[in-house]
Amino acid sequence: MALPTFTDVKNERDLKEWLFQASLIINQILPTAWLANRKAVTGNHTVLPEETLIAADTTSSALTVTLPLDLPAGSVVVIQDEGGNAGTLNITIAAGSGNTLQGVSSIASNYGRAVAYCDGAGTWYSA
Repeated sequence: MALPTFTDVKNERDLKEWLFQASLIINQILPTAWLANRKAVTGNHTVLPEETLIAADTTSSALTVTLPLDLPAGSVVVIQDEGGNAGTLNITIAAGSGNTLQGVSSIASNYGRAVAYCDGAGTWYSA
């Protein structure tokens, strides 16, 4: 899979597609990199820039994961229900103050997952 050059990006739609394709390539090339940046959480958590995989433990409570501000375009965060109870103890996904979130805003199925990428300009998109 070849990624078009960034100079081929002419508008917002092109940028979204380029970011999505970049995230797919990164996931194929560096699958173990996600493990190096795994953060286990049992309560509300604001994602730090170096965290790429949020392992949410929903065994005893619902929680909110807030996506960080000001990350570079193409930054990807995976949120995974490792507790297996998101069907009843939902994981809410929020954008940090001043950011917006397009797409999924919660995980409401047991062992569910959400993937979001940032456009570098304050908007997170569901991938």
